[in-house]
Amino acid sequence: MLFSELASMYLEDKREGRKAVRPNTLEGYVSAINNHLLPRWGRAEVESVTYDAVQSWVDSFPEGRGAEKAYKTLRQMVRWAIAKRHVVMADPTIGVEVPRPRKRAVRVLDDKQLNRMLYACKGEPWEAVVWCQACLGLRRCEAVALTWSDIDLRSGVVSITKGRHVVGGRVFVWGTKTPKSTREVVLPRFAVERLRAIKRERRARNDELLCDLRPDGISRRFRSWCRRNGFAGLTMMQLRHSFATIAVRAGMPIEVVAMMLGHTDISMCYERYVSRSVDVFRVNIRRFADLILRAAPDARLAKPHTPALVA
Repeated sequence: MLFSELASMYLEDKREGRKAVRPNTLEGYVSAINNHLLPRWGRAEVESVTYDAVQSWVDSFPEGRGAEKAYKTLRQMVRWAIAKRHVVMADPTIGVEVPRPRKRAVRVLDDKQLNRMLYACKGEPWEAVVWCQACLGLRRCEAVALTWSDIDLRSGVVSITKGRHVVGGRVFVWGTKTPKSTREVVLPRFAVERLRAIKRERRARNDELLCDLRPDGISRRFRSWCRRNGFAGLTMMQLRHSFATIAVRAGMPIEVVAMMLGHTDISMCYERYVSRSVDVFRVNIRRFADLILRAAPDARLAKPHTPALVA
């Protein structure tokens, strides 16, 4: 079987099969196959793909960019061919070492910068979306999918149940990314007050979106506004990073931050969204010191007793 034939069958299964994937996931597979897999393997027989060839191919990616996604797509296709198409071959992806691309520094706002940004964007059509994302650490797709009925403006509870995505130029609404991403979170009181004012000023109905622009349109307008107002380079995703970092600095336990973000485990939150900062350490070491000092009766550390040496 030619690899190009396998690619067509695999994509058809992912598009129409029993375990069809979402359009945005399918779009990622199509991109990896067209840009990386077919140029290298398209005319080859699937059974002829070897471990050495796969390792050499993976190593050819400049600085590892795109290697992990392309490799994982190849691995899924090969295992699908063995399981579903009964191709007789050894899995050539086992044991392949995938280089990790260098992580780019992620810009995050500190508490003062975030405060300034939030109040400076007053009156913008996407203001309510940005307030919810910055104060709750939402994914962009979650923030742009919120309607006013999702927000209890008395208690501050926000229900996260769906996301809006743009795939192939069309807007789709789906459920959340993972089961743990479906969650209820609570806005801080100052954010509830601002959202009340926004809804009142716009005379918005409960069934209306916080902003009826397309998700990509909201992102473009936000980036353009940031360039004009001293926040050049800031993206909506970086508001999520900023929330997590500020929350940890404020003393929010990492497991609570992970639940707020809708992550399936703590390690994802720690690795991706929490910046290591002296400020984080300083706040928590003060708490540690306070606890130790409170243990002494006179609120001071007593000098340890040193026994006299016996001759």
